[in-house]
Amino acid sequence: MNVFTLTLAHQAAVHKLDAALGSAPYADRHVVLDTSPGDSGVRQAVARSPVRNKIFVSDWPWRQDFAAARNALLDAAAGLAAGTPTCGIMLDTDERLVCPDVERLQAELQSRGDAIGLAFNRQHGYAKERACNLATKARYVGRIHETATIGFPCYHMTSMRFEEDDKTPKEYQAKAAREEVLLLEETAEHPLVSRWWYYLGEAHEGLKKSALAFSAYKRCIDLRGWDEEGAWASFRAAKLLLLTSDPALLAECVEICARGLARHSGFPELCCVAGVACMQLGQHDKARNWAHMAIALGDHNGCRASRNRTMFKDLPSLYEMPYEILKVVGDGEERALSVNLAALASRHGL
Repeated sequence: MNVFTLTLAHQAAVHKLDAALGSAPYADRHVVLDTSPGDSGVRQAVARSPVRNKIFVSDWPWRQDFAAARNALLDAAAGLAAGTPTCGIMLDTDERLVCPDVERLQAELQSRGDAIGLAFNRQHGYAKERACNLATKARYVGRIHETATIGFPCYHMTSMRFEEDDKTPKEYQAKAAREEVLLLEETAEHPLVSRWWYYLGEAHEGLKKSALAFSAYKRCIDLRGWDEEGAWASFRAAKLLLLTSDPALLAECVEICARGLARHSGFPELCCVAGVACMQLGQHDKARNWAHMAIALGDHNGCRASRNRTMFKDLPSLYEMPYEILKVVGDGEERALSVNLAALASRHGL
């Protein structure tokens, strides 16, 4: 099976293109969609690239729609493949693929048929849609935070991880502002799709619009879409309520956490937030109970309930956060459990 990388490129990020493509030296072709064809930057960078003979560039003027751009990439790659069994791997300019065993990657891609591969970042904090057989005719939907998994089976890739370039606070703010505009359009057009409400909440929160973020997260929860998404939206909404000292809002925080656990029981993060809320309310027995539930579900001494989840993970909640709660509200024996917090944190790079 051939492997093509599929990359959206534009004038402002062209300086990152070589590093991105260089992280996949095993690719048979690199298909690049130039979303700023009025400028010459992308094609000039391709002409200078050490892998220029592998690169195929297609022009596509930017239309404020990432799904449409991804679909144009898939179409260009499928035309280039000309019926040869080929897997396309999405690779943005600010990303690097990590694949220590190419033979293992090839075997995984060949064995998964029409399923879409989700690869985790190196910290195993979240997964992104990464690989698909071009013959499946998978299509993306969504102006931003686009997805191709609707209607297709998916799996967690074991042969590949990815890394992303860090963003500055200013870059994060600009990203959130761009996403907010597109997601307001998406939620207006598709008000019953929970996914867009979750990401609108994330954009609002990135812009420090906490009230709007909370409302969007709650809308996502109320729509009862994907269970994992609803539980994570509950976590994000509940965390916003932790910022207050209002007893009524802290009580609501606990109830939102419980509601999230009813949607998906594999979220020690929700137990931790509920425990902190109870601690702030002075309900230490309840805080202890939540902490022990988080430990039971967590990755240190628990059942690793999050191991098969796809969306984001709050790594401290999976390791040391329950012990931090017990350090405050627990008895002597429970407080002693927190002595190895530094060792726990080192296990996941914090």
